[in-house]
Amino acid sequence: EEDEEEEEEEEEGLEKIKERGKQRRAELDDFRVLLIKTIEPARITPYLRQCQVINAEDEEQLFNDPALIVRRRKVGALLDILQRTGVKGYTAFLESLELDYPQLYSRITGKEPNKTFSILIGLFACLSARLSAYSSICLLTCLSVHLSAQTQQGNLV
Repeated sequence: EEDEEEEEEEEEGLEKIKERGKQRRAELDDFRVLLIKTIEPARITPYLRQCQVINAEDEEQLFNDPALIVRRRKVGALLDILQRTGVKGYTAFLESLELDYPQLYSRITGKEPNKTFSILIGLFACLSARLSAYSSICLLTCLSVHLSAQTQQGNLV
C-alpha cells in the first residue's frame, strides 16, 4: 500500500513538472516575436552552454548553418531548441535574459531582475566538488572577470 502511495505521488509530481513545462513553452511563444526582434544569440548562448542547456552541436547549428544566416532566424532556431529543454532550459534562458536583457526579462516575468542565477550557482557547486582546488580558483577568477565586465557595462547593480 505504501508503494502504491509513493508511485501516485511520483506520478503527480511528474504531471506537475510536465504542466509547468507546457506553461513555460506557452510563455515563450507569447513573447516569440519580441524575443526574435530583440535578442542577439551570441550574447546568451555562452550562459546557456555553461548551464548545460545547449550543447556544442546546438551552438554549431545556430552559428554555422547556412539557413540561419539572418540573426532573427538564429533566435527562432534557439527558441525552438529551448522548447525541448524543459524547465531547466526555460530557467536558464530567463536567467540569461536577466543578465543581458533586464528590461526584456521584466516584461516577460513581471519581476525586477535580482541577479541570482540558480542554475549557474548549482553548476558551480557541482563542478567545485569535482575539480581540484586550482581549477576551482581558475573558475572563480573567470566568473569574477565576467561579473566585473557586466558591472562595468551597467548590467549588474
